[in-house]
Amino acid sequence: MLVLAVIVMITAITTSRVQYTLSNTAQRERKLRGNYAANAGIQRAMVELTANPDWEPVGTWGGVLSANSSLGFEVEVVNNRTGSTPRFTPEGLSVPPKRVWLRSKGRSMARF
Repeated sequence: MLVLAVIVMITAITTSRVQYTLSNTAQRERKLRGNYAANAGIQRAMVELTANPDWEPVGTWGGVLSANSSLGFEVEVVNNRTGSTPRFTPEGLSVPPKRVWLRSKGRSMARF
């Protein structure tokens, strides 16, 4: 009887640890994918700014990654490249003249 209780307890502990590990791994995977998508958003915004230095989309600009449509990004841009006075981000951060401010958020729509 004691052996059976020990086996049940070991099985319960092992099951709990496996579930925790799987959950933690999935969470880390989503975070990595979101960071990857956010970096892709910054890179795409830089391509747009290289092609058109005065580029500034109205509101948030976004897209999905062509290699994986479950990953997307949203980029905010405050372009003060030609300005002579500071401009401000939606949060009130100052963007000095001759500067461009970018913020990208990645999102992973995949379920693990």
